[in-house]
Amino acid sequence: MSCIINGLKDEARASTGVSSIVYRWLDETGIPKGRGRKSKLRNGRIQQLTETLAMFDRMGCRPTSKESIARPSDLRERLDDACGRYGNQNAFVLYLGFLSRLTDKAM
Repeated sequence: MSCIINGLKDEARASTGVSSIVYRWLDETGIPKGRGRKSKLRNGRIQQLTETLAMFDRMGCRPTSKESIARPSDLRERLDDACGRYGNQNAFVLYLGFLSRLTDKAM
């Protein structure tokens, strides 16, 4: 987990862009186009996590048991809580907020 968190910084640029499939998925799930989305997707860790969530969602990998259904919701709540604790004026919190929205859309 710390490897992921260490990658959530502005300097962690991805060497490639996300696929058109991911952009289509983001459009379909209602993540608005704009500078914010574009800047977050330049981060390598965010890019990897977004691609993973998009592929899980497109393949229909949905939680089925009560426990596995609660996990994405719990993750979203924890991400939102962390955003509240760290304020809103830094890249780390902006990335967490973006991941929270993605998790909500994918699960």
